[in-house]
Amino acid sequence: MAGDKQSDLRFEDPPRGFAILRESEIESEIDPERGRPDRWVARGIVNGRSVIRTGLVSHAAACRSAWLVVDDLIARGEPVQPGNVLEADAVVANALARRHAARREREADRAEVTMRDRYCVERDTWANMRAQLLAQLLADAGSIRKLAREIGVPRSTVGAWVAAAKQDGSWPR
Repeated sequence: MAGDKQSDLRFEDPPRGFAILRESEIESEIDPERGRPDRWVARGIVNGRSVIRTGLVSHAAACRSAWLVVDDLIARGEPVQPGNVLEADAVVANALARRHAARREREADRAEVTMRDRYCVERDTWANMRAQLLAQLLADAGSIRKLAREIGVPRSTVGAWVAAAKQDGSWPR
């Protein structure tokens, strides 16, 4: 039983020398028509040979497929020497770099926004005062997405408010 649990746990991460990516991340460099966001790819270097397994339905299935390649080599009595897939495969390196850059960008977007406790607007028409307040809130938040999250309103609604204020000429210059 302990062996079964051990074998199940190893499918959570790929073996050394393999990268697990979505097809859409990797195929965009090869063939943008082919990459599917709902499929996974196990790509690696073992014993100096490139190994690619495509069309897998989950991250776990891609890890399992990579482990099966390693298991097959062991069963045949070959020594398993994983290579560095990032050094050997520029496509994988580029895809992983884009993934990490996107993750860092999302984390930066989620950074806490510091909004003031009070805002002051000049006395004017209702539309102009509303546009002034919205402009100040937007400046403090940094983006429509962050402002929407801070005030608990859908992003599209905040965007519509900004567009309407700009269209009717009440947006501050």
